[in-house]
Amino acid sequence: MDARHDAIRLEHDRRELVLVTCFPFDATRPGGPLQYVVRAEALP
Repeated sequence: MDARHDAIRLEHDRRELVLVTCFPFDATRPGGPLQYVVRAEALP
């Protein structure tokens, strides 16, 4: 995801886990615009 153009949208009525970290993983400087996002939704 590119933080310059996208946003993480959270829906408060959903049971989900959202993990966000910097991307690329081997970047020499933190805080770049790219982010790696993983979403998991709880099973009923």
